[in-house]
Amino acid sequence: MNLVSEESQVPSHNASLSMDINISDTDIWNPNETIGECHMEPDNNIFVSTILPIVVCGGIVGIVLTVIVLGRKTMCTSTNCYLTTLAIADLLFLLLLSFKLLMERILGCIIYNRDEYILLSHYVGIFMNSSHIASIWVTVMLAVERYIAICYPLKAMSICTINRARCVLATICVLSFVCRVPNFFDVGIIWVTMNNETKAMWNWTSDTYDNTLYVLIVDVVLTAILPFVALTIFNIRLIVEIHKSSRYLRYHLAADSNVQTVISKEQMKITIMLIIIILAFFPCQGPFIVYHAIFAYNRFSLTTTIDDIFGSDQAFEQFKIATQILIALKSSLNFIIYCWFSEKFWNTFKRIFCLRYCVPKQLPKRNGHNSNNNCHRPSYLITRETTC
Repeated sequence: MNLVSEESQVPSHNASLSMDINISDTDIWNPNETIGECHMEPDNNIFVSTILPIVVCGGIVGIVLTVIVLGRKTMCTSTNCYLTTLAIADLLFLLLLSFKLLMERILGCIIYNRDEYILLSHYVGIFMNSSHIASIWVTVMLAVERYIAICYPLKAMSICTINRARCVLATICVLSFVCRVPNFFDVGIIWVTMNNETKAMWNWTSDTYDNTLYVLIVDVVLTAILPFVALTIFNIRLIVEIHKSSRYLRYHLAADSNVQTVISKEQMKITIMLIIIILAFFPCQGPFIVYHAIFAYNRFSLTTTIDDIFGSDQAFEQFKIATQILIALKSSLNFIIYCWFSEKFWNTFKRIFCLRYCVPKQLPKRNGHNSNNNCHRPSYLITRETTC
């Protein structure tokens, strides 16, 4: 029975979930042999052996620090609930990815093409893809909440609540896992008889569900088209609304130079933060979505192969490594973005890890003689709340 790695495995369309086969000793796969060509050569690939582990470790450290800071009671807001869940989803993805990298790094070709590793890699990939879908849609809901908070500030107090955010996040997590449940049925059990002894073995199946339709709905529509279109629309609307509101306040509060300074700085910070989020999300998430869609379709396709798309398996392997690096890089960038653009996040981070040496100085209390500042403060707080 010829078994190859997950990337190149083509299922047998005639295999059933349970069947009896009489085979000899020579037909059984020997676990002491390495079958097929080993595709993982970390020592000869600087990206696998050096760059990818460094980026993954950096992303894990950044996410852990983010979760610690956002877990403080003073940081408990609806926006931070989304940011915390986003960090946890990215953390799960990177931990599972680091587990696979560690297995391949330590054992290499010894287990890369074995039954146990192929099955383990398949099931680990299911949870990685579930966390990836959750990360995408949490990002979309974060953009939706920011849009409501900035464009409808009076309704935001009743709509953008912590309990509602938690319900939305729980729904996203459950549905993200449900979307990947059919992948558990990609592996079928076959019964083989050897020396009058029946044993259970596995094989790829393709008749459990419509694989082409599944890839089209889940990997193309739900994971790529809908979230990317939604993020583009909401972020463009956000930037336009921020520009309009800032220009309106600048004209009506032109007498106060301090207010103009605060508005200008806040507008610049939020606008740049939104642009960076867009620039980080699209190039970092997009290639991985393309990779997974091609891989899922190719596994059950009898007419199209990896060579037809990329020219060779090696090119496809390099593309996969590049997508993993970009995903890990996005997780690392999120922590830097929070620290750079959220004063509250940065001050909380310094209080936790720098203790008394980096505690920010308290601003002097102002009297209520300046009516313009008092009028602007609620709007300013709402704007600050949407950033972190």
